[in-house]
Amino acid sequence: MSFVHLHTHTNFSFGDGACRIPELVAAAAGMGMPALAVTDHEGLYGAVRFYQACKAAGIKPIVGVELTVEPAVAVGGRPWSPDADAAGATAGAEGGYGVEGGSAGPPKAGPKGAERPPDAPYPPAAPGDPADHAAFAPDGHIRHLTGSATVPPAAARAAGAGGHHLVLLARDYKGWSNLCRIISAAHLEHPGEPPVARLATLAEHGGHLVALSGCRRGEIWSRLLAGDKAGARAAASVFHELFGRDFFVELQHELLPDSGQSLRALDLLAHELRIPTVATNDVHYTVKADAGLHDVLAAEAANQPLPNPLGRRNAELYLRSPAQMRRLFQRYPEAYANAARIAERCNLDLGLGRLLFPAYPLPPGETAFSLLWKRCFKGAEQRYRPLTAEVTARLERELKVVRELGFAEYFLAVHDIVEFARARHISYSGRGSAGNSIVSYVLRVTDADPIAHELLFERFLNPARREMPDVDIDFCSARRDEVIQYIYERFGHDRVAMVATVNTVRAPSAVRIVSRAFGFTPEEINGLSKRVPWGSAAKLGEMLAERPELADHAFQAPHYRRLVHVAERLSGFPAHLGTHLGGFILSRDPLTDRVPLQWAAKGVVVAQFDKDDVETLGLVKMDILALKMHSAIAEAVRRIEARTGEQVRAWELPRDDPEVYTLIRSARTVGLFQLESSGQRNLATRLQERDFEDVIAAISLFRPGPLQADMIAPFIRRRHGREPVTVPHPAMERILRRTYGVIVYQEQVIEVAAAVAGFSLAEGDMLRRAMTHERSLEEMDEIGRTFVEKAVARGVDQAAADEVFRQLRGFAAYGFNKAHAACFAIVCNASAWLKAHEPAAFYCGILNNQPMGFYSPRVVLNDARRFGLAVRPLDVNLSGEWFEDENDGRALRVGLGYVKEMSAAARRAIVEGRAGHGRSRVGEGVGGPSPAPACAAPAPMSPSPPHPPSAAASGGAGGRPLDTTGEPARPYTSLADFVARTRVSREIAENLVRLGAFDALGVRREELVAHVPCSMQERSR
Repeated sequence: MSFVHLHTHTNFSFGDGACRIPELVAAAAGMGMPALAVTDHEGLYGAVRFYQACKAAGIKPIVGVELTVEPAVAVGGRPWSPDADAAGATAGAEGGYGVEGGSAGPPKAGPKGAERPPDAPYPPAAPGDPADHAAFAPDGHIRHLTGSATVPPAAARAAGAGGHHLVLLARDYKGWSNLCRIISAAHLEHPGEPPVARLATLAEHGGHLVALSGCRRGEIWSRLLAGDKAGARAAASVFHELFGRDFFVELQHELLPDSGQSLRALDLLAHELRIPTVATNDVHYTVKADAGLHDVLAAEAANQPLPNPLGRRNAELYLRSPAQMRRLFQRYPEAYANAARIAERCNLDLGLGRLLFPAYPLPPGETAFSLLWKRCFKGAEQRYRPLTAEVTARLERELKVVRELGFAEYFLAVHDIVEFARARHISYSGRGSAGNSIVSYVLRVTDADPIAHELLFERFLNPARREMPDVDIDFCSARRDEVIQYIYERFGHDRVAMVATVNTVRAPSAVRIVSRAFGFTPEEINGLSKRVPWGSAAKLGEMLAERPELADHAFQAPHYRRLVHVAERLSGFPAHLGTHLGGFILSRDPLTDRVPLQWAAKGVVVAQFDKDDVETLGLVKMDILALKMHSAIAEAVRRIEARTGEQVRAWELPRDDPEVYTLIRSARTVGLFQLESSGQRNLATRLQERDFEDVIAAISLFRPGPLQADMIAPFIRRRHGREPVTVPHPAMERILRRTYGVIVYQEQVIEVAAAVAGFSLAEGDMLRRAMTHERSLEEMDEIGRTFVEKAVARGVDQAAADEVFRQLRGFAAYGFNKAHAACFAIVCNASAWLKAHEPAAFYCGILNNQPMGFYSPRVVLNDARRFGLAVRPLDVNLSGEWFEDENDGRALRVGLGYVKEMSAAARRAIVEGRAGHGRSRVGEGVGGPSPAPACAAPAPMSPSPPHPPSAAASGGAGGRPLDTTGEPARPYTSLADFVARTRVSREIAENLVRLGAFDALGVRREELVAHVPCSMQERSR
């Protein structure tokens, strides 16, 4: 029976593990081990990747965690018991047990030595009440809405964090779910602190788990080292009570002077209590040579320089072979054998390949698919008038695939979310490959007609590949939080969480980490790292050898060679978790049944997995993104309606408006969505867009891939007739007619494969994917041979087939998703129409939603002047909180929000003060206390004002600010009157004076600046 390592840390132990998962698994497989466990600190961060790597290597994956657990023996020697824990949260301060925010229900500790209930089949049944989970309140909401990110183990230890280590291994999927619940509770119950698991939580969710007593930081071993044999015995009894025969005393032979004595003491205690033992090596690095790399990571996590922030005294925590472990534990053969026995009992099946869609509430008598069918055809009748046979056939074909793949509930959930946004007039637009689907179009998730633009459903959902749909939706950034709140309320607070991102070490950060560990001064660290280019740390040596700008870098000196080598070894190491920009998980069960949760640094709850791991587990990820262009367009539309009474439907505007294309061809596209960059403006002068298809092409062509492949030049030459349009085979003419024979879109690759070689559209998408990913020359040649053989078999000339594949091979990797470009082009059309027809409202929307786009507010404002708009200055009696359009849409008034030091409270006070009820604070002006007399610097317009409220809230959509109080307006008559009624700070008053906001009162700015201190003194009397 071969040995199995059951206590192993990968580099997902954030600061306390140096094992790369692929290297670790390959080493274990090479040693002939039948299984391997991962037990990273405080989470399952790398568990999915580890599981996949083990499956690929043909060994059994065992998934676990090394948790920090509260003491099993309190001060005074009193062992934990369920009754003691239930006594109350205040007992913890007196050496007892209980932590606020713990389990809602009583702990369920089994009798000593008792076997747990039989394993449940995959997937486990969802608990009926979310309050059963320790991390959730009785109403199902996650406890605490503020918190902090994971604290690296080394940092927690350096800070003196309490608790002891305990290793838990999942025996099956029910055990996986229990691990997720225990980890989530440990993180969510202690916001702002290192996670510590409660014993009551272990008692409640300890089923289907194997527990190991841990390393020197485990409670049993640490008490023995301290000479507290009675405490060690009591702690062992507590854990034996909690886990029964699934609890093992862990033996580790560290080859230290006291190792023999520790092993004997642990073995004797286990023998006395009739608890089995198990041998482990507490693996922290795959090979012995990486011990130094582990020390560097630990030094960074503990914020301490080397040597040895964790107190390691040798380099023995590596992946030993079974033969080495047998020799090491020859006096403890039972402990050695138990490692394999435990491995045999652990049989986790994560059920990869299953898709777990959120449960959607259905009306009586309906199935998810029947309801989706009705909604789709109702939407089709609204989108298509008349509803043609072509539309009906396409819709029925797509719905058939949706039914076969089991995606009906997913589309209902997406439709539910966008219907909420539409009902509340929250601007949004779907994009990405979802635009290829007529189902998405008739459900109003996307707005690009897939029939009119020849978009292929197979690019979105391939019947040959059952994979998660990818639907990205951009919402108005000002109101996105309303949508997010609705998602939580609609689908359940315990069933929604954000997706994490794994931030990895790059070249500059690798240099800083190693330099800090080596004890360099901050000045030295900055000097070494600031010139290192952003890129893979693995290529640091290559950069130094090849890049001219690094020829005189200090790293060229020989004594930095070791630093460079260690930094290269850190390449791609996980550094910490981040938060995905807009990725949300929606689950049909409580999320803690499936994934562990924790706090992110932004104060939101995230899963411990990134988007790829989430999708691997079969969970639904939906991107709920924010787009400021939506906010700008929505504001412009509100202003137009307030001024003219006309309702502008931005996404239904004509797409053949001559003024729109005249504007685009002129390259005066500052502020236009997707077309305002200098490169796009240059392309517009050459391409000379004439219709909507040209806009789609422009968005697709100005990308790194097409630029690298030189696709733009032949497209433009053919577009203007300077080069003949040719294709290698007549079957390509219809497919490439809109792009003049140039393969621009990914959808065209699929269609060409179908038309020339007889691939089905699903097979064509598989071909596109195969050519898009990095392949060896041999693999690409094999793909080419298959394509040519199929084409020749259909009567295509050999030379023509070779040329078709050459073009596919050359352009497939650079082609753009046409559906994505078409969806973006609709937003672009709306922004261009507004600029062409309602420029004042358009510029207000752009300027009041900064930062956005490529240009600063000053550049945008200058562009407005060139567009013929008058820009009126700041005026305390006329300016609103933000930019306003005046003079029937022919002028812009600068808003108060662009004044330096101006706070939201100060803006409101100034606007409201004109209605006669300015705000007042005792001892402090709005915007901060008045400093000692000093000259404030002149205040130019800030390039980044905070996001404004709606037009109505900020004073109306046009003309002078609206008085929402109903009181008669009372203009400010003097500086003293202004200061007395608004209570603004001295800095704000001086900045307003210097910017000319009081010029209309007829007093020179220099005189008013001198009077500011006096006005402040008069106000304070």
